[in-house]
Order: sequence, then structure tokens, then C-alpha cells
Amino acid sequence: MDLHNDFQGWASAIQQRTEQALDQALPAVSIIPNQLHEAMRYATLGGGQTRSRFIGSCRRRVLRRGCQ
Repeated sequence: MDLHNDFQGWASAIQQRTEQALDQALPAVSIIPNQLHEAMRYATLGGGQTRSRFIGSCRRRVLRRGCQ
């Protein structure tokens, strides 16, 4: 078993699901106030904050399991 590839695949899947969820949750740039919505999307989508979202996702998973 190649743990590096398993982790990379898992991390990629988490990143993709996170990006999709954020894309659906954030308001479209065409909705007023346009600049605010554009800034919100820029700050969260496209991998800019992917690592911190990924770490947050991992942290939540660990905490949930620890509390069960």
C-alpha cells in the first residue's frame, strides 16, 4: 500500500468537495454588491485558502472522532 498516493488522493477529493460546496454557498459575482461577492469568492475559491480549509477539515474530523 502506497500511503503517499492514498493521502494525495484523499486530500484531492476533500479539496474538490470543499471547492464545490463553497462555490454553491457563495453568492454569484453578478449579485449586488458585486465587488464584495467577487472578493469573497477570490478569497475562498481556487486554492488560495485550500490548505487552511483542508487543515480545518482534518481538525474537525479528529475532534468529532475524539468526542464520540
